[in-house]
This record gives sequence, structure tokens and C-alpha cells, in this order.
Amino acid sequence: MGIPRLLTRLKDAGVAPFKELGRSGQAPHTIAIIDGPSFAHYVLYTLQIRSQTRNGLEPNITYAQCATEAVKLLRMLEEHGFKIGEIFFDGALPASKRDVRLQRLAAYAAKLTVYKRIYNDKLLIAGAQDVWNIPELRRARNELAPPPFLVSAVLEGLLETTCDFREKVFVVPDEADRFCVAAAWASLSTSQDDMGVAIMANDSDLFVFDAGEWTRVIPLNDLAVHEQDNATSLSGSEVWPAQLAKSLELPNLIELAYLMEQHSTLSMRECRARINTGKKLSNDEFTAFAAQYQLTDQPHILEKLHHNNDERVLFASLDARIAELVQQVVSLREDNSPSADEVDMFLPFLFEDPAKASAWRIGSGVRKLSYEVLLYAAGRKSITVMEYKRAAEHVSATRLQDWEPETLSTRLTECGAAIRGYRDASCWQERSDRSGGSHWLTLIAHMLMSEFVQEGWPFPAPRDLVGVLLGKPCKSWIVLHLSAQYQAMFYSLRMLNQILAYIQKAFCGGWEKKGFRQGLLESMDQLADMPKIEVLLEPTLTTRESEDRWLGAVERMLSALDPNWRPPEEQEKTPNGRKRRRKEIDRKDKRATGERQSKEHKSRGANPFAALEAE
Repeated sequence: MGIPRLLTRLKDAGVAPFKELGRSGQAPHTIAIIDGPSFAHYVLYTLQIRSQTRNGLEPNITYAQCATEAVKLLRMLEEHGFKIGEIFFDGALPASKRDVRLQRLAAYAAKLTVYKRIYNDKLLIAGAQDVWNIPELRRARNELAPPPFLVSAVLEGLLETTCDFREKVFVVPDEADRFCVAAAWASLSTSQDDMGVAIMANDSDLFVFDAGEWTRVIPLNDLAVHEQDNATSLSGSEVWPAQLAKSLELPNLIELAYLMEQHSTLSMRECRARINTGKKLSNDEFTAFAAQYQLTDQPHILEKLHHNNDERVLFASLDARIAELVQQVVSLREDNSPSADEVDMFLPFLFEDPAKASAWRIGSGVRKLSYEVLLYAAGRKSITVMEYKRAAEHVSATRLQDWEPETLSTRLTECGAAIRGYRDASCWQERSDRSGGSHWLTLIAHMLMSEFVQEGWPFPAPRDLVGVLLGKPCKSWIVLHLSAQYQAMFYSLRMLNQILAYIQKAFCGGWEKKGFRQGLLESMDQLADMPKIEVLLEPTLTTRESEDRWLGAVERMLSALDPNWRPPEEQEKTPNGRKRRRKEIDRKDKRATGERQSKEHKSRGANPFAALEAE
């Protein structure tokens, strides 16, 4: 996760020069090994500096743009002489970084709160049209967390390309940086073309590893393309860690980096002067720090993935957070350590209203079913899952345990049947509007509104829900939070889909027990055509006529879920002709209805789809 200001101090010391790295049309001269998460953020960075449009509260860059730009940037590197080697994405982060991750999530939550306060204050002064011209608000927005599914969308986009980039993608059971280093060593030992090796990343940790004397590290965000003599040149900064250590008369850069982390205001030269070569640091803190920059089994795992493409593809099909969950469970299954009784799930940080309960309250039943299925298939039924998400300006942990394996097969079967019921629902769209993946928009919205009913919440304004489905900019915090809830429902289903697919392929004989196979396959069949992130969350160009059709479909769906609900224009009027202010559903009646439904469906209560299937 980086050492503060490390690259800046290396530049100040003159050891990270900015220079030409290649020219267009040049023959391949360097193998590029890419840190996937860094690359995804670089993709976002390049799009943001080209786009200044501000239409809503959320980021203005779409996932489809990110997926497309990722391929274009890789093509740009190839055009300037870089041969794409491997692209590594994190599949698990070490437990030692849990505190750092929690601090980062808390910082995101605090910045979101500040952003809302500044926006609301400035909106009163400047008005909706001019509010984005206020520098303070722009700065607050730029400090927000990146889009929640950015890395997943870039990964998915690369896997879906028809070019050979898809063969270069690895989701690894560790941090990506260590595998970048392992790949660099492997490339140096196997390259027959005398090509150099470059690790491309924005993670300053990679400046500390010893990746071989002929390996350089190139910061992605420093890359720049310039027109030159009817061609283009690619320039950027570069650091040669092994050669730098040699010039400083050090065996490696670990001790120097440790001092630079401890003293963030000292220059590289000042930290070098503090190193006493005759007395090595030996405290526990330094030992733990140094261990981060040593390879263990990464070379062996990388070789295994290169020789077993099916395993590479299997793990690459998982989002990073889901891969991390799977890796913890699989590791526990192999280890059988009695003390390893808890696994973590860090949910993506959503753009939502920080004054409200986390949008991740939506879809919690689906996610719990996902965890339970995975643990059941892996034979780890006593494991506890700790689910981390935003709570106000902090981070909360929900403990999930007390699984019910005896009813799991039934609940899986009911899950698949319920989704199938949504697909066949006739109250949604005309058949002519259900082409492509649009039925998934309505299916997810239907499930979302069903959870509103179960929670006893009033329905949102129909046009607000239509705007969310069509990906329109969110211009109020109410709509922004509704959008986050919609994304939470989508991602919960995506998690279930990926875990079921993984189980089918990875646990060949572990899920053959009576009823479990049938339920798993039924649910998989209904989830099989779930669209990619860039498709489902992409803004849709519509006409007023098509929006009205969507509005009618939404209103029919809400009426089907609650017969007492009426569209705003049909609200009851008082005798004098004025509209009477009316709650969409009386809260007390709703709670009473919910209690009755709870008693009636107690046997299905653990199944998030049971109430929907009953309809």
C-alpha cells in the first residue's frame, strides 16, 4: 500500500529520471509486467484528466469507458516497444494489512461525509448549475474513494477481449506486487531476445523489492505520449532498484525504505546517511517490514499457473474481493488449523448518503447464502465470516455464523426458482423491451423493491428508480443512495454467481451430496447470463417515450408488490380538490403486515428469495 512520498524523494535525489521510454513503431525491447490494481487506477486517471463534465454527485466516468480505455492503453504500450508479459490482480491481501484496510475504509467514509457537507453548503450559495465551479467542492470530490467496481470492471474488460491480453491476466492468491517481482525474475531467466524487464505500477512498494539488476520500475501515472516527427514517443520516470542499491553500497533497499517510512520528511540521502552498515536493524518492527519484500512461494505458484491454464482462468473469473474470500476458505480447507476459524469479507466502498444506514444492508441475505454455500462445499461449516462495510463515518463488522446446512439444498433450489419467477414476471416490460440484458435491470430492481417491502421502507419515487435503472446522473442524495442500494443488490447476486461457478469447477466431488447439486445447478442456470459490470451499470440513452414505458413498468411492479401503493398522480384527493399529503403506505399497517408475513413464512425466512417466489 506504499511508503509515503517515496517516489517524490527518489525524484528529488535524481534517481528516478524522466526520459524517453520508446517510440511508435519500435520493435519490442522491453517485457512489461503490470500491477493490475495500479493499472486500473491509471486507466481512471487518464479518463479523468480528459473529462471535466460534472452532471451528478457520483463519478462521471463509466465502467464501460474504463474497460475500453484499458485495452487502448495496453495497445499504446505495445506500439512503443513494450511486449505485454503478465497483468497481475490481487486475489488476497495478508492479514497483517487488515488494520491498514480498516483505516482506509474509515478515511473514505469521513471524506464522503465532508463531501456531502461541502456540497450542501455550496449548493445553497451557488445553485445547481454553478456548484461544480467551486474549487473546494472539486477538491473534496477528487479525494473520494475510486468507483467501487473499478478494478473488477477493468479485469472483466481484459478477460472479454478477443486479443491475447486475456491470456496475460492473472488473479493471484496474494498481493499483485510480489507476483510482479516473481514474473520479472522468471522473464530475466527465460528471455531469449535480450529484452529488458519493466514492472509498471503506481505502488511504491515495488521500488523496494529486488527484482533483478536488469529490471526497472516505471510509475504508470508519469507516462506521457508526445508527437514527434510524424510519430509519437512515450516518456516517463524509471527507477532501477537493484542498480540503485548497488550505487548506494547497500545489499538492497529494504533498510533504506524502512527509514524513509519512519521519517517521511527526510530525503533519501539523509536516510542513507543514517544507515550504519556495521550494525543491522534487528527489532521486530523492522523484521516484519522486511518480510513484506521477500518472495516465498510466489515463483512456484506462478509456474503452476503458467502450466495449468484452467486454474488460471478459474481464479481470474473471480472479482478480487470474492477471490480473497475463496482463498481464505480454500487455504483453511487445506490447513485444517483449529485456530483458523474466521475469514474476512471487505465489501466495496459505495457512493451513498453517509447520513443513512449502509446500502449494503440490501442483499445481505443473498450474500449470506453465498458464504454458506462456499463453506459447505469446502467442508468448513463452523467458520465465521466477518463482513466489513461503512457505518456512518466508521467501519462496522457484521459477524455471520450459525449456518443451517440441513436446509441449504432447499434454499438453493428456492433461490433458483425465485429468480426464474422474476424472469417470467409479466408485470414488467413489454416483450419487445426485454432484449439483451434489460431484463436483468428489472429483475434486480424487483428484488431491491422486495427488500424495501421486507424492511418496511416506503418505495422511492418511480422516476427516481427509473433514473437509477437507466444510469442517469444522481442529482440528489436520495437518488444517490438508491443507486448504491441497487448496486449492492447487483453485486450480491454477482457474488453468488461467481461462488457457485467456482464451486462447480473447483470442488469436483465436494458438492455431490443429495439435493445440493440440484440446487446449485438450478441457481447457476438462472444466473448464467448475468451481464458484465460495464453493461449493467452503463448509462442508457433513451427518449422521453422509452422513459415513459420504463416508468409504467416500474409503477406496475410497485403496485404488484404492494396493492395499497398508488402512483403519485393517483393519490387520493380531499373533498375540496386538493391532494392530501399521504404516506405511500401507513407505517404501522406495514409493520403489522410485515409481522404477519414473517409468521406465515417463518420456515422460509432464511431464504432471501422465498417471499418473492411465493408471489
